[in-house]
Amino acid sequence: MTGRAPRRTPVAGHAVDIGPYRSVLPIAVGGMAEVFRALKPQPAGADRAVVIKRMLPELLEDPGHREMFEREARLGRAIRHPNVVEVLDHAGGEQPYLVLEYVFGVDLRQLARWAAQSDRPLAPSMVAFIVTEMLAGLSAVHGAKGDDGAPLAIVHRDVSPS
Repeated sequence: MTGRAPRRTPVAGHAVDIGPYRSVLPIAVGGMAEVFRALKPQPAGADRAVVIKRMLPELLEDPGHREMFEREARLGRAIRHPNVVEVLDHAGGEQPYLVLEYVFGVDLRQLARWAAQSDRPLAPSMVAFIVTEMLAGLSAVHGAKGDDGAPLAIVHRDVSPS
């Protein structure tokens, strides 16, 4: 398969179980995966909110896409930094998926939209803080090393306000 898969819109109310995770809410669909907010059942206490990134069905037969997805899982598990979403789990097989830490709150796109609509621009100190924290996370990604201490040579190519 060549080129990117067509973008799809998540279907409201479409809930599926993925592995041991219960899907609660579709979040987005991109070129390679669909993303869900889900719950991981816990043996005690409340279920844990997580994000599941599941490879698009139309890409499953493409070995190149499968390898990219598996590489993302391996690399994601190698990075530990408070400003980088943690990869908690992943599965290959018939329907590959990643399980990511769910970060509660609003994203930068929502914050910027709110600031513009309410005519309350973000303070320069807040903007500087956000950019500094984002760059610290990117630095951790780009400087990540494998178990053998060798650089993983990761180049993050998907930075967006959301």
